[in-house]
Amino acid sequence: MKEINGLDSTVSLAQALIQCRSVAPDDDGAQTILKSRLKSAGFSIHDVPCQGRNNFWAEIGESGPLLAFAVHTDVVPEGSLEEWSVDPFEGTVRDGHLIGRGAVDMKSQIACVITALENFLAQSEVPGFRLGVFVTGDEEPEGNYGANAILDFLESRGTRIDYCLVTEPTSQDTFGDTVKIGRRGSIHGSVRVFGRQMHSSLPDRHLNPVFTSLPVLRQLSEISWCRGNDFFPETVFQFTRIHADGGATNTTPAELQFDFNLRFSTELTAGMIQERVESILRESGLRHESRWSCNAHPFLTEPGLFTELVRNVVKEESGIEPKLSTGGGTSDGRFIAARGTALVEFGFVGRMCHMVDEMAPLSDIDRLRRVYQKVLSVFAEKSGTLENRSTDSMSQSHHAK
Repeated sequence: MKEINGLDSTVSLAQALIQCRSVAPDDDGAQTILKSRLKSAGFSIHDVPCQGRNNFWAEIGESGPLLAFAVHTDVVPEGSLEEWSVDPFEGTVRDGHLIGRGAVDMKSQIACVITALENFLAQSEVPGFRLGVFVTGDEEPEGNYGANAILDFLESRGTRIDYCLVTEPTSQDTFGDTVKIGRRGSIHGSVRVFGRQMHSSLPDRHLNPVFTSLPVLRQLSEISWCRGNDFFPETVFQFTRIHADGGATNTTPAELQFDFNLRFSTELTAGMIQERVESILRESGLRHESRWSCNAHPFLTEPGLFTELVRNVVKEESGIEPKLSTGGGTSDGRFIAARGTALVEFGFVGRMCHMVDEMAPLSDIDRLRRVYQKVLSVFAEKSGTLENRSTDSMSQSHHAK
């Protein structure tokens, strides 16, 4: 297979991207670098800005099924600089690792996509399918101004992504051990319980919301929401904040606020969760108000032809039979799958995501680039089979509303 870019080129591109301090809403030139490389490879570029965030769609090819890679250029803030052993926005290579903010999530992975595409397109044969690159700049905050803007743009043109490979870190312990075919939903709740502020020496007068809330907090913590199913783990409830302040050491608080988050499977919906919690609050008799937000619904793309294609390539490169998973946090995949796209996520071991001295092994960067490149080659061989989505059991993404 002809290659014009290998590990050195991939690492150099990853370093250039890391050197862009692209903490949303800022892009700092990261997407300009990608546009230049993709244009040189023959892609047409379509900017899709939204609410001050940079996003774009790149495409090449005239006919056949559309395979897209989905990436995001934004990163989380670096945190305390004193805790880093290197400049987080330099892209330092040390002891066989690339270190910097975004080295894992996901600037090295983006570099793997770009060099894989360049190598693939440098081959003499013309692929019998269409290629797209889906680039957002707002995935880390909540993804509100990236993925859906691009999807709406594509829908306005009558373009549908048939197959998508999302380049999130999915491996759990070892490169290649996990491929993700869905994600759990995420719903947040915030409840204010009102009491009466009084001097702490007057227990018969005050209504302390700490005491009145305890039975509800315990009841919520003991709910068995669901055990999951063949593809999803059990639903997890966590308190994320509990706060009450009387303003002085001898004053009871006037209110208590508690926040919580549930990561839930396709056995539940956001509405079912909200109704159960609200029912408990009503029955408690507490004077309260609550607020809800759900920024991710669970989705599942059932195993089929595209899943097996990616899984087989990963196994060949890693020597490991990857398990299919829906664990972890959220990604832009939740928006893409909701439009009926057969979607798989695969990338690095994710334990270093968002950490101080975030780092990716150079050996994994090289392997990931080869995985993406081989996925393209195998997809080209099988594009005739994959084109008829009605025969592909992967074609329907199940998305809980």
